[in-house]
Amino acid sequence: RLYAVDPGRARTDRAGEEWTMRKVLRRAVYHSIDHLRELDRRLAAAEGRTDRLAIRRERLEDAAPLARLLRSVGWDRRVEDADKLERALAGTRLMVGAWDGDELVGFARELGDGEFTAHISMVIVDPRWQGLGVASRLMRELMDGRPDVRFTLGAAAGLEGYYGRFGFERDEHAMVRRRRRHGS
Repeated sequence: RLYAVDPGRARTDRAGEEWTMRKVLRRAVYHSIDHLRELDRRLAAAEGRTDRLAIRRERLEDAAPLARLLRSVGWDRRVEDADKLERALAGTRLMVGAWDGDELVGFARELGDGEFTAHISMVIVDPRWQGLGVASRLMRELMDGRPDVRFTLGAAAGLEGYYGRFGFERDEHAMVRRRRRHGS
């Protein structure tokens, strides 16, 4: 009914931004979702929900829990080919998972020899558990007690400060061969 009364007629506010009924409703929904996520994060912290997580070093024999976790953070392309994900896990030296009962809610893995060099890959936390220290627990589980290992990792822009807490710093001597994009 609201749309019939205001079928997209725009109203311009003092800042010059145009508002339609569709835009107002869309923003209300997204803001509500953001507020619910923040409320859930704060409740989880107050309740000590992360204390119930089991952090375990173990091989994932079944890639399905990891595929669900990858989808939760939008890494769908990594699960398109189930065999490829299985091979990636098979080539992993060390895996650490954060489990809430039988649900994998955090994951990190290590590649390399583990004595001289190790590459940390796929540090992933389900959005419902982000901001609660889960990734830090996974990182510590991989790195603690191994001061002689040279750890490397790739990180998205803006995460330098976060990984800096674990002793990571930019290295101008590293070389990277990027993946080819599909169709190129």
